[in-house]
Amino acid sequence: MPVVVDRCLQAMVKNALEPAWEAKFEGSSYGFRPGRSGHDALEKIYLLARPNKTKKWIVDADIMAAFDQISHEYLLKTIGPVPGKELIKQWLKAGYIEQEIFHATERGTPQGGVISPLLANIALHGMEEALGVTYNSQGQISGKRALVRYADDFVCFCETKEDAEQVRSILAAWLQGRGLTLSGEKTRIVHLTEGFNFLGFNIRHYRTPRTSRTGWNEQRSGAKAAQDAQRSLEEGPRDQCPGGLSEAEPRYSRMGQLLPHWGRKRTLWKTGSLDGLQSAPVHQTDAPQAIH
Repeated sequence: MPVVVDRCLQAMVKNALEPAWEAKFEGSSYGFRPGRSGHDALEKIYLLARPNKTKKWIVDADIMAAFDQISHEYLLKTIGPVPGKELIKQWLKAGYIEQEIFHATERGTPQGGVISPLLANIALHGMEEALGVTYNSQGQISGKRALVRYADDFVCFCETKEDAEQVRSILAAWLQGRGLTLSGEKTRIVHLTEGFNFLGFNIRHYRTPRTSRTGWNEQRSGAKAAQDAQRSLEEGPRDQCPGGLSEAEPRYSRMGQLLPHWGRKRTLWKTGSLDGLQSAPVHQTDAPQAIH
């Protein structure tokens, strides 16, 4: 972890570099940038994942230890001859001490450093160009691919599964030049009906034949909440339903037993108590006062 003096110097160099790079950064990048947040990234995904859109295949990518594996040589070459470059090089090569043993850092950005997020964005800049993402004169995506990136976490929207597989190959080769690799286990190609997790949310399409023109509706929910709900549906109420639940029973019969259990849980939550855990009741806020 950088000491206070290094943190101050990193903040100074960051303030000098950031305006120039903000003018270059791609519109699909939302992480650790002034005036942007994770909510903006989720809003973009919401617009791209609408049921009436054509990009329904998702490359849910995961970079292995991105902040620890960025190539120093590529990063310094990309930054170019700017004031403070020698300081950046020293911070990258400073190493760290653990249990009184010095460890050299041959790659990666300083852990906990003020400038590290900016350096990561610089290293990952150009992903849109590599994937061939194009825009029209109104700033709307006009090509067959779309990208949303938050730091090292990103997803790519494609029209076909074959194109999604091609995108994964392009990304693997593109990241290799930066010293990075895609995780073979965590990088997935999924359809929007299967859903994917991004920034703690689960995004997917649900079938709604009577309430939408397309027959599908998009829903965003907390990833953990979605998993807990599914687990509760499959396992939770078995010991609370009279006679238990039989796999051989029709689905509508099982739902008839599950719904009362879910209703009790929602009632307890609204009254401030859930599964025996007491919490303070939620009060409505006072009406805003007019400012004279």
